[in-house]
Amino acid sequence: MFNFANNTLSYSRAGHCPILYYSANAQKAHYLQSNGLGLGIIRNQSYSQYIETKTLELTIGDVFVIYTDGLIEGNSPTNNEPYGFERLKDCLESCYHLSAQEIKTFIFDDYSQYSHKNTTKDDTTLLVVKIDYLLDK
Repeated sequence: MFNFANNTLSYSRAGHCPILYYSANAQKAHYLQSNGLGLGIIRNQSYSQYIETKTLELTIGDVFVIYTDGLIEGNSPTNNEPYGFERLKDCLESCYHLSAQEIKTFIFDDYSQYSHKNTTKDDTTLLVVKIDYLLDK
């Protein structure tokens, strides 16, 4: 959840792919990690105790890449290796300076070139959020 009144992001994981985060302060990308259990595995009131919420402060220039596993699991027909987490991270570190729309296009173009536009059996959804402006606290 983006909270622009506080300039923070609160996040949790419930079995989905970790958010890829480019930190403008650190000038590098990494995956946001938190403890969590897949959504729907426990179907009672105790589920919330298995989810950890973390919060980080936003900075102008930060980039968040939210994606489905079809993107990182898409194989290259040349070597049958998946696109993978490391390639996605390296790709973001190459294009973080672009607009959110241009970053999305850059990543999809890299993925398409790597996979030779191979049809995957899974969706390849991608959402890019780039912090261009923050209110003074």
